[in-house]
Amino acid sequence: MRIKRFENFGATLHSTRENLVSEFLDASTAEDHGLCNELDRQRYCRYIHAVGCLQYGQRFIGDLEAAYASGVIARPAFSLDPSVAEAVSTPTLKAA
Repeated sequence: MRIKRFENFGATLHSTRENLVSEFLDASTAEDHGLCNELDRQRYCRYIHAVGCLQYGQRFIGDLEAAYASGVIARPAFSLDPSVAEAVSTPTLKAA
């Protein structure tokens, strides 16, 4: 089980850049992510990513890129673009 850094969504708004980076990396790569399903994990990670980008801008992105460049942590297997993820994750009905 991964470390939970935030008690609620409001706590993320007052978080440090380091905590947001760590939360994003943990939630996006943990096998036991603690969320109900993969789609919920992706949505939560997009939320953390958006908060990090809004609060810390390029410094947040730079921290993530440095973590990926180290080779220790892989990039998420899912897109951070919600329109791509929703299109892939949402089943479509075939016409009869």
